[in-house]
Amino acid sequence: MSNSFESNQHPKFEVKLWFCSLNSMLSPQQIARFEAILTPEERDKVARFKLQKAQQQGLIVRAALRLALSQHRSIKPQDWRFEYGEKGKPRLCAQQRVASGLEFNISHSGDWLVIAVCHCEQQELQLGVDIERERAHTNFQSIMKHYFTQCEIKDVMALEDESRRKRFFDLWALKESYIKARGLGLALSLQSFQFNFHRMQKVSAEVEKHASLALIDDVLIYENIMIETAIDSGQKQNYQALPCWQVLLGRLNSNYRFAVCTDKPAEEVHLMLGVLDL
Repeated sequence: MSNSFESNQHPKFEVKLWFCSLNSMLSPQQIARFEAILTPEERDKVARFKLQKAQQQGLIVRAALRLALSQHRSIKPQDWRFEYGEKGKPRLCAQQRVASGLEFNISHSGDWLVIAVCHCEQQELQLGVDIERERAHTNFQSIMKHYFTQCEIKDVMALEDESRRKRFFDLWALKESYIKARGLGLALSLQSFQFNFHRMQKVSAEVEKHASLALIDDVLIYENIMIETAIDSGQKQNYQALPCWQVLLGRLNSNYRFAVCTDKPAEEVHLMLGVLDL
């Protein structure tokens, strides 16, 4: 997605990131409207949450996905049907995936939900998105030993103290977006690939003109982050750049960051940010 924000080229793939706040209590009218567009199975899953806030967030997440997809195609929210990959990655049912040309991925953390929707037009695309809330009490140094590569740990620890925690959560969002794009879940070792920030640069995000800018007006976007995969070279584990794959890191605010990953070159992907008003 490098330079795709201001490119004069005509990219093949358009990825829209829909952001939705989960930090509000729903009115009875909203609850009824959202429940009406869910399937009975989805309503049952929401009802299993014991806390009211968890129930409402579960309801928003499921309803928001349907509403976001209907922003891209003239299909009613209640008519979307989903299936799951071998490792649990959600997707449209085969018939709707072919008819609509849409791929999506979804993530939520704390008070924020992000939904990535891509117009693929019958072409194959691997797409993953993740959003992470920074937690002040997470023992990130212990976690890194189990899930990060030695190069990633070295890069984190080379930073000033106040920046280490932020970089840890940046990396966690990036890693989640990649494994979600691959659709393999934790069957893919988090130490079998790594991210190189040496060429990272900040760029301007393209925001939908009629979006509620107060929510995403100060988003920071970083590109040119390289994905490197492990190669077998005897006793020493080496990494090499992964061709074509692109990853982008965003800071929604001081506490939340997100990452989106695709298996297409930067010049083929156009990214836009928007707010889903419920």
